[in-house]
Amino acid sequence: HFSQGMSDFLSPILYVIKDESDSFWCFTSLMEHMGPNFHRDQNGMHSQLLASQRFDTTHKKESNPKFSYLKCL
Repeated sequence: HFSQGMSDFLSPILYVIKDESDSFWCFTSLMEHMGPNFHRDQNGMHSQLLASQRFDTTHKKESNPKFSYLKCL
């Protein structure tokens, strides 16, 4: 199952590795870790945003006000 945005990960891998077969396996491994971010329900992405919010709240060093403005977190 392909989702928009996956090619954004594959393109640099292919550019750096320069071998389609090795790039495919590298991409496959990456998608095993990143796959939940591409589910239609977006639960994986929401989980990462919540983790980022918790981290930001805990480490108030350089929070980005744009996130609050855009209501991303």
